[in-house]
Amino acid sequence: MIRQLIKRNLLNSYMALFVFLGLIGLSYVFLNKVNLTPQVESDFFFSEDSQIYKNDVRIYKKFLVGDSILLTIPNKDITTPAYLQFIERLSQRLKKVKGVNSVQSMTHGPEDIKAALQNPMWRRYIDTKSRKNSLIICWIDIDQVKTIVPEIKSIIRQKEFSIRNVYISGIPYIIEEIRRMLSEDMKTFMVGAVAISSAVLLCIFLSFLVTIGAMVAALSAAVLTLTVQHFLGVPVGILTANLGAIVYVLTISHIVFLTSNWRQDRHEEKKLRLASTITTTLPASFWAMATTVFGFGSLIFVEAKPLQQLGMGGSLGTLAAFLGAYLVYPIFLYFSKSGKKKSEDKKSKFPLPLPLGFAVPLALVIVGGAGFLMYKGLPTLNTDPSLLTYFKESQDVYKGIRTVDRYGGSNPLNFVVSDREGNKLKNEKNFKKMMDLQKDLESHPAVGSVLSLATLMAESQTNWLARLLPWGTVLSVLSRSEYDKVARGFVTEDKAQALYIVRMKETGRKLDRYKIVNHLMAKPRKHNLRLDLVGGSYYLQSELARKIRNSMKTGVAALVGLFAIIIFLISLSFITTFNAALTIAATTSLFLGTLGWFKIPVDIISSPAVNIILGLAVDGMIHMILAAKRASRESRMDKAGWKAGVKSQGPAIMISGFVIASGFSVFYLSSFPPSQRFGLGIVFGSIVAMLLTLLVFPHLCLLFKRK
Repeated sequence: MIRQLIKRNLLNSYMALFVFLGLIGLSYVFLNKVNLTPQVESDFFFSEDSQIYKNDVRIYKKFLVGDSILLTIPNKDITTPAYLQFIERLSQRLKKVKGVNSVQSMTHGPEDIKAALQNPMWRRYIDTKSRKNSLIICWIDIDQVKTIVPEIKSIIRQKEFSIRNVYISGIPYIIEEIRRMLSEDMKTFMVGAVAISSAVLLCIFLSFLVTIGAMVAALSAAVLTLTVQHFLGVPVGILTANLGAIVYVLTISHIVFLTSNWRQDRHEEKKLRLASTITTTLPASFWAMATTVFGFGSLIFVEAKPLQQLGMGGSLGTLAAFLGAYLVYPIFLYFSKSGKKKSEDKKSKFPLPLPLGFAVPLALVIVGGAGFLMYKGLPTLNTDPSLLTYFKESQDVYKGIRTVDRYGGSNPLNFVVSDREGNKLKNEKNFKKMMDLQKDLESHPAVGSVLSLATLMAESQTNWLARLLPWGTVLSVLSRSEYDKVARGFVTEDKAQALYIVRMKETGRKLDRYKIVNHLMAKPRKHNLRLDLVGGSYYLQSELARKIRNSMKTGVAALVGLFAIIIFLISLSFITTFNAALTIAATTSLFLGTLGWFKIPVDIISSPAVNIILGLAVDGMIHMILAAKRASRESRMDKAGWKAGVKSQGPAIMISGFVIASGFSVFYLSSFPPSQRFGLGIVFGSIVAMLLTLLVFPHLCLLFKRK
């Protein structure tokens, strides 16, 4: 009945015309309405309803804290007249950049170089030990960062300023560089994925029409995903920038199984043959789609904003891939000459399944090896990598982070404190407590430098008049507009809370950020101060890394359990379900264990690879199980059915694995290391999933079949 329904409604000229017009309309909307510019802002770590994000915003509202870009200029001696003149000229030029609100440097702030070296506040902008480096800080309007960063880069390349090495850092600059790299990668990945996967399909199926149909269907799915995502208000983010290439490759996976079953179908009449192919492949594809949706959908519940965006976009993309494969591709398959009927007595040359005497010990060795690798590798899995791992050593942004980091830290961590007894922070007693906390924070090896109300007040005491005035009066004076309201950057208007801006080091860190932050958070209490709020990108990254690690533990375990339930609903066999769960767990162990063993960083961009790989592993098993059920003589799967299932679906599983691996290999071309790790991780994981699906799962199932 279903076959006849498909034959009458899906395989007719009206349906083909409807699909054709739909693709034209979709293309028009996509080209004219969809914004593909990656939106990577300073708040991309967490969603707006996250308490962690709200606390960070509260800090910015309480204090007049701005965003800054840091420039560091090394020199053999920073006290020479030539160096000071260079700093003066560069500072003046940077002040003229539209969107730069103010500039602080050795020549813009302290009275002279002597004051800068001795002043409690300004000396934190200088390498006072070796006197070989100083900072220029540009306080900027974050809304104009997209024009500010290119102009600053252009300035330091000018002949006047290129005579010295000028290194740029700061979170706004880093984020803008990430956005720029992702914009470049979007074009490279899409073109590369289409070219490579199409070439592989053409070599395997030897049909131009099949290859063109696969391209059209997969591109349609990618375009549909990005269009729907746009109208749902989900921007192209740090993870969804690669969504088009991901959806393209996922669509190809469905197409491979459709084409393989088309080539094996024995019906003479083309419409009946295509209807038979679709009805044979559709159930497995539907369940495979469901498992992939669950894989992406699990990311929606993670508090991290980029993972939520990928979860939503990936779920939409999985549905679009299914529609593209079953609405668009069959039209091309129907008219192709690929896969003429084979003679019924011709046996498949696919070498699997192997003799059980050899295959079962091999499967057990693979599972045991995966467990050992997980045991050794998982404890060393680095889910909190340094910012430096986001860039290549040859890139300017890497050099900037490393150089700025060396001279005072590059990643801000913000603490808001108040007096434990509820007193205002405007007397000498509280100043002493705050200065003690300042020194305690600066003593930590992960801390580069600290700016706070304590350093501001210490600087004010270098003026003889300020030493005669009460602390509260000095604070009030420094909060006035004629002094740029400098005090309001470190104390609230009611003088009840103070801000510590801690610049953290990214180089040489051996502990997770979360452990370092917790250690620093305990310090205010030692000095009879209360910690009210914590924020800054360093803290946000520490929380993000912790949630990624928890997601990879609990989330992956939950997915394995969920996939096991789906396998049971399909197979109605506890043994098959156990073997599938064991194979999925072994795939996960091999993948994560390898990352940990070789100390490959797992960042926010590369971490979702494991969810995609699990979906790929389950896809092949579902196709194999349903093929075994169709080939079995009884209601339960028998040995002959399993062997036939492996013979019929094994080639498609292998082809799908290689096509997916080849498609994601294009990520190697990225100039952004996290994207490289994401793509190459899927290349490795898809091959592992394919091998274990063919070598472990069916042979363990055959072991328990007597006939």
